[in-house]
Amino acid sequence: MTLHQLIINNLAILEKAPEVAAEIDDKVMRAIDTRVAKWASRQTDWWEKEDYEKNFCQFGPKNWPINQEENVYKALYCLGHTAENDDEFQYNVSALCGAVPFEFGIWFGVDATWITRLVGRGTRPKGVWQKFLASQLLQRPSLHNAGFRLIHGDLFLPVHLLVNDLANAYPDALDDAFVPLDEALSKLEIAHSEIDAIVSAAADEFGRS
Repeated sequence: MTLHQLIINNLAILEKAPEVAAEIDDKVMRAIDTRVAKWASRQTDWWEKEDYEKNFCQFGPKNWPINQEENVYKALYCLGHTAENDDEFQYNVSALCGAVPFEFGIWFGVDATWITRLVGRGTRPKGVWQKFLASQLLQRPSLHNAGFRLIHGDLFLPVHLLVNDLANAYPDALDDAFVPLDEALSKLEIAHSEIDAIVSAAADEFGRS
């Protein structure tokens, strides 16, 4: 059976699919956001910001660089996908389950201009930060071994949920499908000391913010 024939034979399902898929996406991603925020709240001297309507969970240690006037952290962890734009696919759960050519996971990122203290025309703070981070990553193979990789100027740790596990767990036993997420958080807990060292090395390299 061709793809076209398969679609024709399932038109009734496809008519309902967008609404149902959006409902699934919302329920699963809210549960993940809350789970990560609760994990972050259990870490010593960390902060977490859970506001699913605006952004995925953001979190990190309270001693990382912060703009005190705006109360905005300039180095942090967050959840997100690897697509350049939000409109490149429909559902975040698709990225989680490998249904699209993008991934979902945990990011470490910084405000490159703030961290490098480079301002003005021609300074290229993002390029300078990316080069610095790449150098730091080479010195810390444990991060690579844990699954972190460099994407532009950020570190990314993918989280992959198994489709069958998620389908069997939905909607009332989602925790059963979140084992890969818990494993990623465990990796982050172990790797955090190395990432924290990168933040400290940046302060030594570029000056304290």
